[in-house]
Amino acid sequence: MPSLKRTFASTLAELRRTSGLSQRQVANDLKISQALLSHYENGAREPGLNFVCRVCDYYNVSADYLLCRSNNTRLEGASADAARSFLKQLKQLMEAAYENDEKICQMVAQMVPTYHPEEAQKAHREAAEVH
Repeated sequence: MPSLKRTFASTLAELRRTSGLSQRQVANDLKISQALLSHYENGAREPGLNFVCRVCDYYNVSADYLLCRSNNTRLEGASADAARSFLKQLKQLMEAAYENDEKICQMVAQMVPTYHPEEAQKAHREAAEVH
C-alpha cells in the first residue's frame, strides 16, 4: 500500500478548491451542512461510508484516491481498461459467430447486457452486402 502524505481531510478540501467550488455549494450538493463539511475538511470529524461514496461520485474520483491509498484520481484503471477490451473482443466474436450459431449469440448476450443481437444482425447484413 502506498505511503502517502495526504490525508482524507486535505484531499477532500483540495478536490473542492481545485473544482473552484465553495464549501456552501459542495455541502448543499452533498446534502450536508457547511459546518459538517468544514469538520471533514479540517479533520475534526470522519465521515461514514455513504458520504465517502457520494464524494467519489461527486468529484468523479476513486475511493482509493479519496482515502489516500492511491495517487491515481481516475475511477478507471487497468482493470476497467481490460474489461472494456474484453467486452469489445467478445462483441466481435459474437458478431462473427452470429451467422454460424445464433444460439451462442443469445447465450453470450445474456451474459453481456451491453450486447444487442440486432446490432450484430445489422452488421452481418451490411458486411454481406459489401461482399
